[in-house]
Amino acid sequence: MCDNGECINNIYVCDGISQCADGSDEVAAKCMSLSCLPTAFRCAYGACIDGDLRCNGKVNCVDGSDEDSQLCSGAAWPSAFPPGPTSTTTVSPVTPITSSTPKSCKTPSQPPNGHWKLHRLQCDRNDQDCNIPEGVELPVGSQLVYSCNSGYKIRGTTDVGCSFEGKWLNIPVCIEIRCEALSTASTEALCTYNNDWASCESSVLPGTTATLSCRNSYQRETKFSSRRDQVRCDTDGKWVPDPIRCIPGPISINIYFNNSQLMLQTPLDKEGPTLIEISNDRIIIHTNQQSLIDLKGVEETKTQINTERSNRRLTEDSWAWS
Repeated sequence: MCDNGECINNIYVCDGISQCADGSDEVAAKCMSLSCLPTAFRCAYGACIDGDLRCNGKVNCVDGSDEDSQLCSGAAWPSAFPPGPTSTTTVSPVTPITSSTPKSCKTPSQPPNGHWKLHRLQCDRNDQDCNIPEGVELPVGSQLVYSCNSGYKIRGTTDVGCSFEGKWLNIPVCIEIRCEALSTASTEALCTYNNDWASCESSVLPGTTATLSCRNSYQRETKFSSRRDQVRCDTDGKWVPDPIRCIPGPISINIYFNNSQLMLQTPLDKEGPTLIEISNDRIIIHTNQQSLIDLKGVEETKTQINTERSNRRLTEDSWAWS
């Protein structure tokens, strides 16, 4: 409704063209709260017009802000007449430029697991008038607001507008809310949903609980003390609290020789791997720190190895027994 009591359709409010006799449909008080499409131009007082109308030599905002001299100073405009022919140019027929007429958009079908309605600023009287049927023709600049049913979330933008070409821009979709899979190469996860076992190999539904532990040769990262091994998938599709992280840790290898045992503890390091060669009469341990060292007589050295090396990481040297 106009301030003078005149009634107009709300879809014509803040479109750059004054429909009310008193101009009250194109004022900042009504237009500054309106969201414009990415392809639209926003007038200084807040109205939205098609972006192609900016600096086209014609006033399309009631305040003329789309033809501001500073705004349009960098725009190149065609001259009134084409340049005359020279000895090096070929005269081509001039094709007249016709101005395109704005098209309308037909309201789309309702999305699976969701709903759209007309933007509240474009409804006639109340929010109930925002629910309009499918297949209705709406003018350029009309906006639809999308939402999703419970258990689903929107992928994309919630506001969709009718473009100058007569198309709805960037229609979103509603996707099921799920938490990401927790079972990985480093982390073992045991999940339950409604007191029943659930696979943690893929994404899970909200309400799923998980118990986490690090797999063999991995250890829990300690710098994130707030992370927990008991987590739950919330209604937003996030694990709460934050789950633990497992990082590569030392791996223990037991080596038996001459009725004795050697425990080798080495980190999983791609840049400095440990290689163990076992043959009938020889065990060789390679590391990246020193070259191979041959020690003669396993019987004479095994006691020293067990007592001095068993509780240390054996990645500093290389040993060979023969």
